[in-house]
Amino acid sequence: MDDGPGYVPGDGPTEPAAVEAGGTLGEGQPAEGPAADVAPGRVPWEDPEEGFPANLFRTWMRSLAEPSALFRSVDPEAPLLRPLLYFLIVTVTASFFATMWLLAGVTMLPMTGAGAAAELAAPTAVSALADFFLSPFLALVGLGFTTLVVGLGVRLIMGAGRRLRGTAHLLCYTSGPMVLTIVPLVGQLVGSVWSIVLLVIGVREVHRTTTGQAVVAGLLVPLAAVIGVAMAAAILMALALAPFLGDLPLS
Repeated sequence: MDDGPGYVPGDGPTEPAAVEAGGTLGEGQPAEGPAADVAPGRVPWEDPEEGFPANLFRTWMRSLAEPSALFRSVDPEAPLLRPLLYFLIVTVTASFFATMWLLAGVTMLPMTGAGAAAELAAPTAVSALADFFLSPFLALVGLGFTTLVVGLGVRLIMGAGRRLRGTAHLLCYTSGPMVLTIVPLVGQLVGSVWSIVLLVIGVREVHRTTTGQAVVAGLLVPLAAVIGVAMAAAILMALALAPFLGDLPLS
């Protein structure tokens, strides 16, 4: 593939239209015209010339320290296998540390997987380990759902032609901060907030839009969609239970 003039491997794509005009494409500005079709660079994790675990560590560090540069180098048309593997490595690692702190009794954060509802107040070793072993499957389900709702927001705000693969691709690399669960008590909360920030940056850079549109497409539209689905489910449940509730003594 021809990477275009001025391309330096590992530094992300250059924008020929902007360079020829004597300027650069500003961070967070939507690419327009020929510059929007420039082939992206490579995420270290997806570069076959970089070995493991250096490629994993470099990608993780860039997601925390240089997220804009990392997401600008994401190829939304690339296969999803490598990003999914990165996502699973990060989420399982985060789940491991969360489970260890839970078993040690030094965290007050509730579990999110099997056994959470029954053991919320006093989780047992069995329920905590069940959480850990189910974490890859639950993480993939969560990734699929998030891809759908964020993809919906991207299409509504930015128009058709934005493929779900690009959204799934960027979401895989927003998981990096979750490794901060290595820090007890506050690590999981900080990691969650940081991942939300990376989501906005990722939508902005991968889909070549502005920060404002990224916030609406990546956060507000999905949030509204989730609230709408939850309200619809609650209304349907109430309607289904209404005949039975009429026979219950309420006084």
